[in-house]
Amino acid sequence: MGLTSMSLQAGKRILLLPEHMEQAILAYRLSKQGLALATIRNKIKTVVAEKVDQLLSGEISAERIKNFSLRHGDYRPGVAVQKTVATLSKLGPR
Repeated sequence: MGLTSMSLQAGKRILLLPEHMEQAILAYRLSKQGLALATIRNKIKTVVAEKVDQLLSGEISAERIKNFSLRHGDYRPGVAVQKTVATLSKLGPR
């Protein structure tokens, strides 16, 4: 998640403009949870401008973002990868 997760961990409102399928899926999931605004496959200037207005007007719940930040503020992708590799190593070859 990179910049997106870092922004949420910092408690910042974000507008996502996905370019790839993985980004679109993440944008969809975060917007459904009320954590971000997104334009999916729609880069028309007026639509983006509307989303920016929504972002600035506080349409995204600052409380939801704050709660996300408190729950996941200590998340580090490198640690998650290490834990996943360690768990998979314990399973052995299949």
